[in-house]
Amino acid sequence: MLDRPRGVGIISAGLGNVGSVSRMVERAGGIPNIITSSSRDRRERLLILPGVGHYDAGMDALSRAGFNREFFLQHVEEGGYILGICLGMQLLCRESEEGERPGLGLISATVKKFRPRGPEGVEVKIPHMGWNSVTVNNQGSPFSASDETVRFYFVHSFYVQPDEGSNICCATASHGITFCAAFAANRIYGVQFHPEKSHRYGLSLLSNIISVVYDA
Repeated sequence: MLDRPRGVGIISAGLGNVGSVSRMVERAGGIPNIITSSSRDRRERLLILPGVGHYDAGMDALSRAGFNREFFLQHVEEGGYILGICLGMQLLCRESEEGERPGLGLISATVKKFRPRGPEGVEVKIPHMGWNSVTVNNQGSPFSASDETVRFYFVHSFYVQPDEGSNICCATASHGITFCAAFAANRIYGVQFHPEKSHRYGLSLLSNIISVVYDA
C-alpha cells in the first residue's frame, strides 16, 4: 500500500497554542497544517481542536470562524477523524456548567466543575494542574497497550462526564473523584490533558492516533 501524506489539520480560532501542538504533531510523524477558516479545501484526515479558556468564549470563537457543528459532522461523515484537546475536548460535548451556550454536541456528555471537596471530604485544589497518572480502560483506544504507568500534564477546572450507560470513556484519572481523561467514539477522540506538554507520553499518543488514521 502506498504511503499517504499524513496531513493533520490544526484548527486555529484563538483558543490555544497551536504552535506547540504543531511541533508535537511534526515530531509524531504528521504534517501539520494550520486551519484558520472553515472555507478552505480540507484534505487532512485528522483535525485537531486545541483549546484553553472559557467554554462560551470558545464556542463564540469557533462560530466566528465558521467552525460549527456541521463543519465537524461533515468531516466525520466523509471518513475523517477529530481530536479535541482540553477545552477542545469539552467543546465537542453537549453543554457545560461553565457556560450557557450549547456545545458542538458531537459527544453525548456534559462538562462538570470540580468541587472544592471530594466525596469523602478531602480538599481538592482547583484548577487541577500538573502531572497525573492515567488509567487506560480500553486497549482498543489510541493508547498503546503497555504495563507502564502512563502520565500526562493537566490544566483544567472542569471535566467531561459521559451520559450514563455510555461506553465512550477510554481512560480515567483521579482528582478528588475519578473522571474521564479521554474518550473515543465514532472516529472522534478527546483528551482532557495536554499531549503537546506531556513529553514522550504525549508524543506516543499522537503517534498512535496518526497511525490509526493513516494505517487503518
